[in-house]
Amino acid sequence: MTIQINIIHPRAHLSDLGLLPSFLNENDPRPAAEQFNDRYMFGGWHPMAGFKMNDELILVYPGDWVAIVQPDKSFEVCRMD
Repeated sequence: MTIQINIIHPRAHLSDLGLLPSFLNENDPRPAAEQFNDRYMFGGWHPMAGFKMNDELILVYPGDWVAIVQPDKSFEVCRMD
C-alpha cells in the first residue's frame, strides 16, 4: 500500500490531521480500515451508515495522468498532456 496524503484546502496543513496519518503504515498490506481498527486506541474503526458518494471523484497524478472514479467505483484513466 502506498500512502499519499493530499491537502486540498489552501490554508490547511498536514498537522491539521492530528494523529490520523500515524495509524497507517505503508509496509502493512492490510486495508486502511483494518489498520485504523488496530491502531486507534479509542474504539477502533466503526463506519457510520448512510453516507454515499454521489458525484465523480477526479484524481490527478504526476505525469498528467487523470482518473475519473464513479460512485460505483468504476473508473477510467487517461494521460492528458
